[in-house]
Amino acid sequence: MNPNVAQHSCNSLWALARAYVSYVWHYAPCLCWTVSIFALLIPTYLIITDVFFNKTEHFGEIKNDYSNINSLSNFDLKMKDIGHWCLKGDNDSCRCEDPTIPQPRNEFRSWSNAHAGNVQLITDMIEQGMSSPEIAFVGGSAVEKMDGRWFGDISLTGLNDVANIFDKHFSGIDGSMTAAALGIAADQNQSVLWRILNGEMPKEFNPKIWWLELGLNDLGRAECSEEVVVIGVLRIVEEIMKAKPNAKIVINSLFPMAELRGGLLPPSMVDLERSFGGNRPKGGWKADRKKDRPGANIDRSGSGGGRPSAAHKVGWANKNKDRSGSDSFRNRDRDDGGFRHRPDVVKLIADKKSQHEFNPVTHRTNRLPLWTSITAINMELRKFCNKNENVSFFDVTNIFTERDGKNYNLKTNMISRRGLPTNAGFEAWENAVAIRAKQLLL
Repeated sequence: MNPNVAQHSCNSLWALARAYVSYVWHYAPCLCWTVSIFALLIPTYLIITDVFFNKTEHFGEIKNDYSNINSLSNFDLKMKDIGHWCLKGDNDSCRCEDPTIPQPRNEFRSWSNAHAGNVQLITDMIEQGMSSPEIAFVGGSAVEKMDGRWFGDISLTGLNDVANIFDKHFSGIDGSMTAAALGIAADQNQSVLWRILNGEMPKEFNPKIWWLELGLNDLGRAECSEEVVVIGVLRIVEEIMKAKPNAKIVINSLFPMAELRGGLLPPSMVDLERSFGGNRPKGGWKADRKKDRPGANIDRSGSGGGRPSAAHKVGWANKNKDRSGSDSFRNRDRDDGGFRHRPDVVKLIADKKSQHEFNPVTHRTNRLPLWTSITAINMELRKFCNKNENVSFFDVTNIFTERDGKNYNLKTNMISRRGLPTNAGFEAWENAVAIRAKQLLL
């Protein structure tokens, strides 16, 4: 096209637009003033909202050095030094409690039953001459699920496959190690602390290694700050070091997580379902409602339901296929937020130190950069381990993520977006744990 013709066309369009605006302004001045005012008010409103009401949230900040905390430390002083209690940088937006004060969850009967089941397992192991297994796993959702339980219940669909993985590595059969899994779903650090002080760490029970999987519920459910999470983990370490000075302690790094886990109520069966691999089954996920929920005071001989005793771990491994009464969950992963088709990986932003609370245009709340916080917590825990004898740090980042430049991608075939391993993830993690534990016990 001839440049002169193009320029002439543009000039003609501009002249036509000016003529049209002049016409409207002359015959509809009220409409023009209204449009002009709104054109000024909307960006002004967005600017004022962003500057004065859209606060900047900071993440991954741990101002104090907690690597020197030991059994002689005064945690009360450390708690007073905390910059903020909540993940968003304030003290009011979360439901975070003091992690140094033991706190049970007795308001939930299922939690009390699960704790009683853990205590009973330890009692059985002591009575049957198994008071010194190689490992005692202590933690929350992942530790309970790895043993094929969910809030003390072993009858829910899909748990038998997870229990088979645990027995493969830690039943003591064919040269495998022996272990006890002492976890309760959704437990935060103060509840784990209460448990080990009330029956889950008795004098007669002396595992060679205490393997701690802690902190993710404090971060993902209560939305506690990084400092609060670190202090909670180290408070538990302190108690174990005092009670079991000759034992080794391993702090498992926080599992990678891309989404919050929800509130403080017990996790639902949908939460359990989302942690398995594959597509949602036709008709949705359903537990076997015909089976009674196991209690804490029932026969645990291996045939009466509930948590099996240590003496029957071998038989339990062979009977797991009868525990759920329904199909396997080997190919199920429902942590898709309701969407059937999703990418195989989820990007984790590794270095997002700050962000505004919401989008100033849409006013939608921005998603929290959880990976930044998890990375900061893991770094502080590693520092503590490096300075303390008999305490080791075990980093699972490479198992559940892959590097993508400066960032990481979450392997959703290995772990859910809320940080619960799938069956494949449990297999890889437990295999790595067994290898590391054998090295520590040489």
